[in-house]
Amino acid sequence: MKSRWYVSKKHLEIMLISVIVFHSCFLNISYVHMPKYDLIKLVLIICMIPYLLMNVKKILVEKYQKINLCLFLFCISVFISSYCGRNYASHSYLSTFKFVMTIVVSVLFFECINFYGNNTWKVVLTMFIGLSFFYVILNDILMLIVPNIFRASDELGMGDRFNCFFLGNKFNVVYLHLFFWAFYLLYQQLTKKNNKFYTVLLIGLVLCVSIFVKCSTGIIAIIVFGILYFGKFEKYFFNPLITFISIGVCNTILLVNSAFLSMPIIKFVIEDILGKEIGLTGRLDIYARMGQLFVQNLWFGYGYENNAYVALQTVLAANVQNGLFDNIVSFGIVGTSVLAMFIWVCLKFAQKNGKLNAFSYLMYTYIVISSVEIVFRTNFIIIVALIAFCNINENGIIKQEKWKARDQL
Repeated sequence: MKSRWYVSKKHLEIMLISVIVFHSCFLNISYVHMPKYDLIKLVLIICMIPYLLMNVKKILVEKYQKINLCLFLFCISVFISSYCGRNYASHSYLSTFKFVMTIVVSVLFFECINFYGNNTWKVVLTMFIGLSFFYVILNDILMLIVPNIFRASDELGMGDRFNCFFLGNKFNVVYLHLFFWAFYLLYQQLTKKNNKFYTVLLIGLVLCVSIFVKCSTGIIAIIVFGILYFGKFEKYFFNPLITFISIGVCNTILLVNSAFLSMPIIKFVIEDILGKEIGLTGRLDIYARMGQLFVQNLWFGYGYENNAYVALQTVLAANVQNGLFDNIVSFGIVGTSVLAMFIWVCLKFAQKNGKLNAFSYLMYTYIVISSVEIVFRTNFIIIVALIAFCNINENGIIKQEKWKARDQL
């Protein structure tokens, strides 16, 4: 007997919550075009709290205890860091609250969905794919047909002209395209399908967009993502130790050995392919002055919202252009260590409960570009949570709850 087209009430609820989570946790819209979007995101995050409270029994199960404990400790450490930096003009407890709650909402939502299994994850991913596709296409069309309004300049800085794309700056544009690609690959894994034509098509799209918006980081990211995907290195992704070794190497190689940039192949990529100067747009000068930032507030940092302010005062740049060290500036040794614990237990959870999914490619892509950009923030933590909870396992379903909804669309 053929299954009827039927959407259960539970799935309707999941679809609605997925829309809220996507707009509050994944999507950025330029303040130039929507000045109040940050406030909208805050309202959406608050709207998620009742849903999480209603599902608190799923969140408090024993298998999530280590992850939730690390998440709780990280949130506490972030607020301590914010308190330590309360005297700076850029300080804002509201910004800290929004940053923390974005992470909490996404992680706890994924825990709830993990409870129901892969069929429910398909519903969530369908929503994420549809929404990300809509926004990346909308951004791309607008920057092509109305460039005087929706195309940002390539000037360095954080001004209006730098954030004129619909999605904000060039980094936001490329990162959402990468998330779209990862969502699509993850859905293919869940459905056990592999359409290489669309995969190659998406690679071309992201690469063309990265070139068009002049985001050299995006070009590197798509190359790394592609190598990891087609190279079939999954067996190495299971070990969290490899993840942390990769973070250590990528975030120190330019600091301890600038001669690395003088290698012919590296110099060719930087100067001839990416069109950048060998000093990486002043990054080597920033790294040389970076030690001054750690003299004060080494243990708890300056606070999430103060990293740009103190960097401008000390290294004469908007940030330290290094993922790991920017986290130390913001959260200190304590906060960064707790975040490392959270990442470790999430990867161990994934290792125990299933196979690492397509977002492991994106995680390592972020690790590589963290050597020159600050990417160990909300997006990276959400990526790690997706690796932990959207598992690909042999049975296809991790656990089913007792409700009798038909788990098909």
